[in-house]
Amino acid sequence: PSPMGRFVIALAAALVVSGLGMFAPTSAVADDFGTCSSTTGCRADDANMDYCTPYAWDPTVWGAPFVAAMMNLDSQTDMYDTYMAPCTSQTDIGGYLDTSPEYPNGIGATTRGLFLCTKKVASNSTTCDQGLLVVNTSLLTSYEQRQKTFCHEIGHAAGLTHGSTYGGCMVSGSSTNVTYSAHHVAHINANY
Repeated sequence: PSPMGRFVIALAAALVVSGLGMFAPTSAVADDFGTCSSTTGCRADDANMDYCTPYAWDPTVWGAPFVAAMMNLDSQTDMYDTYMAPCTSQTDIGGYLDTSPEYPNGIGATTRGLFLCTKKVASNSTTCDQGLLVVNTSLLTSYEQRQKTFCHEIGHAAGLTHGSTYGGCMVSGSSTNVTYSAHHVAHINANY
């Protein structure tokens, strides 16, 4: 696997060791990046995107942009969200900061965020039952950067791939666009 693929495999293994059962992979490799990736996509199992944070977040700094990005998914698409407290086996996205105990070395100096499918509905499926979203606390210094990154990673959870051609928050890298492009909205709505 690529360096990113090896990182993801190590991350998945660390989650199993840490005892986070609800986000633990169902196999040794949670997402082999042959069926789900930022270029091939992996869509959510239904239109309801349940989300939680296993650890308490500062509500103003991290909670507000996460909630705003989930509300944006609601307002722009046929999907809807439900905040879960506490996290359960029904939760679709577990939100983590790279400063959480599971990430002693962070997620990479230049990685703003990532979405990892930790439980697919079947081993060779591109449908994700549970996943985790991790954001880089060092790189995301403004509210807009945080909301854009949450929008981007939630987009991956909804089945979107990187889309510089179409604009919106699915553009990779630095941007403050916090909404999905019309192309991406149509893609999500076609699936849900």
